Amino acid sequence: MTTTSFLPRSAAAPPLDDDDLLSEILLRLPPQPSSLPRASLVCRRWRSLLSDPAFRRRFRIHHRRSPPLLGFIDANQGITFQPALDAPDRLPRGHFSLNLDDRYMTLGWRHGLALFFLPIPLQVVVWDPVAGVQHRLAVPPGFGFHPLENPINGTVLPAAGDIDHFQVVLVLTSRNRHVSVIRVEGGEMGLLVVSGFIAQLWKRETDSHGDVSWSIGRTIELDKLLPRNSEKEPPNMIGYAEENNVAFFWTVGGVFMVHLESLQLKKLPVTGIAYRYYPFEIVYTPGIGGGHEGVEVVRHLWWTRWRQYIRQLFS
Repeated sequence: MTTTSFLPRSAAAPPLDDDDLLSEILLRLPPQPSSLPRASLVCRRWRSLLSDPAFRRRFRIHHRRSPPLLGFIDANQGITFQPALDAPDRLPRGHFSLNLDDRYMTLGWRHGLALFFLPIPLQVVVWDPVAGVQHRLAVPPGFGFHPLENPINGTVLPAAGDIDHFQVVLVLTSRNRHVSVIRVEGGEMGLLVVSGFIAQLWKRETDSHGDVSWSIGRTIELDKLLPRNSEKEPPNMIGYAEENNVAFFWTVGGVFMVHLESLQLKKLPVTGIAYRYYPFEIVYTPGIGGGHEGVEVVRHLWWTRWRQYIRQLFS
């Protein structure tokens, strides 16, 4: 008869005692501005993990496809931020602002980056309001810009798989159309062309030889979608939020947000909006301060929620 002896295995560390596993759990926090500061109040160890620049970068990358719509950039008089979220995620008015000495045209906002066109030096400016950094690029020679005959439009796109680099797309259009660069099915680049009450979604197709062509993917009749009192004057497209896939239209009846896939319509609670109002969506991770007010209450709430979350995760 043979006997086999077994050495006792060391007990696995509880999930919250493993920094790597805890970091993976914390990455799943909602991408709202208040998430990391509030979670950092649980204990010093959480605070240390959440304030690490490397973790915050991973957090932004993890949620880059689902950023919240923080608010809008009002470019009617200067360039300043207008909040849209409720407390505790609401950022103060003017939290981001910029002054450009040159005459400029705002071309659009995408992925938290702004694109401006400077007609006199023939340059574009890419502005990162969170980092407070500007990049100036010369417009390619031969680009036939004319403010009356060929208005310019454009956008800034992140490089594939990289949140630190970007690409600039410039488009010349006729005066009776608004053209915006959008993302279509499969993540490919497309165009949203608005003329009067008709919006058309164009998609780019590449054949086996590498030749590119464009075709209409969908037509939206805005006069049937918008409220009746908006039929007096054609809507003006004032912005596009790529990750939320919504377009914003100014009408005589107010400002409306239209989801381009479901065609769901929502009137925004804003007034006095002209034509230079741009959606601002980004995963924003504000600095973690050192205040201690209400720490014990927040700790209790967070521990209660996280115990429930971890039980579900490991059940």
